[in-house]
Amino acid sequence: MKFHTANTLALAVRRHLSTASTVGSLVMCSVALVACGGGDGSSTVRVGNGPTAGGFSAGTVTGKGSIIVNGVRFDDRGAEIVGDDDSRHSSGDDIKVGMQVEVEFDDSSCVPAAAPVPASGASAATGGLVTTASTSCKAHRISFGDNSLLGPVSGFTAAAGTPGSFTVLGQKIITTATTSVSLDGKATALGDGVIVEVYGSFDSATGITTATRIEAKAADLASLPAGKFFRLRGLLDVTAGSVGGVKVDLSGVDTAGLDGQIVRVRLAPKASEPFVVSKIKSTRRHLDGHHGSRGELEGVIADWLYAADSMSATFTINGIKVSVSVSDDPAASLTAVLLADLDAALGATPAAPVRVEVHGAVDANGVFVVSRLELHDESDDSAFELHGAISAVDAAARSFVLRGETVLVTDTTKFRQSSHGSLSEAGLAVGLTVEVEGRRSADGTAIVATKVKLDD
Repeated sequence: MKFHTANTLALAVRRHLSTASTVGSLVMCSVALVACGGGDGSSTVRVGNGPTAGGFSAGTVTGKGSIIVNGVRFDDRGAEIVGDDDSRHSSGDDIKVGMQVEVEFDDSSCVPAAAPVPASGASAATGGLVTTASTSCKAHRISFGDNSLLGPVSGFTAAAGTPGSFTVLGQKIITTATTSVSLDGKATALGDGVIVEVYGSFDSATGITTATRIEAKAADLASLPAGKFFRLRGLLDVTAGSVGGVKVDLSGVDTAGLDGQIVRVRLAPKASEPFVVSKIKSTRRHLDGHHGSRGELEGVIADWLYAADSMSATFTINGIKVSVSVSDDPAASLTAVLLADLDAALGATPAAPVRVEVHGAVDANGVFVVSRLELHDESDDSAFELHGAISAVDAAARSFVLRGETVLVTDTTKFRQSSHGSLSEAGLAVGLTVEVEGRRSADGTAIVATKVKLDD
């Protein structure tokens, strides 16, 4: 298991896992989750149980065909697709890999995953790692784009192994090995002046956004299409006339009850401050209407508050309040230490963003109560998954296009047997339906295939 945000925490988790009675199974699962029925690029610790009812899932799209979020494949056919500013979309084609989405679904539509097979000598009953509750569900509503930033890049800094770091409208943007980048002919590369839209998880304490997708919208401000707006998220200070420290003109919007909150605003595009705000809304999320619903959330931990005496913690993920308690769990000694290590990592100076996936259910107060917590693994070679028909092939470049993503074939790409037969690199052709697993290229613009096979 690798934990990209804090090496000390990764070592601590390895230490806790090594003390478990099922050390063989845990180590095997942490190295290769697929062998234990997982494979979602996470390391998982069970922390309790919760009720189940309807469902929702909020997180990063890691695959297409239909869409894959938090390790679950959601069929988007017939679903209501809602974009930014409540725009309606006829299909899920506008939802791209790396976008942040929220999916609502019915539990009765879900196909359960097969039970994980424990490693030799281990017991499934005592294993510390578990799989997602289902592998595929029917979505009835998908929303996206509601927390993105849009504006010009400044202070761009290249970084080995990632697309780099920069600011957008004064907001710090960092990238990871799994950040998707789409230039789409709008720019030749990320750099100062390029107008981008950034999807990701926002840490309200630091003001840092960990980008999961970056889309170039224009090479510069002059090239930005008419009708496009800048978008900014940050702390509203009505007295100072600022959002996230950026000077804004609030005269055209109602700020009643919003002062001191994290808000998202729509701005008229221009070269410098103050920007004129044409729309404002709070980013606080209330799940009161989802009482009893089970679900999954993925993102960066913010507003962390740890109570060592009760072995519990509260935090938020993209504005949603989350609670985790291990007092009633039979493996509390393991999980309590993990919470303590999370607390240490989040309290470090400088604090590094901690990206997690949590599973659980919503209580009567609209709080998401965690039943499972997973540490995100940025090094997973199969973090992305695509299903569909190949739309283009470039044999000389050893690449093809699938679901709008450029897929690179390397000498280490494995072509697998499927129920439809075998496949080789030479057999790749337009119209062929395939399944691909892979990782992001260093610049984020392509998926490097680790496995390719005919789609089942």
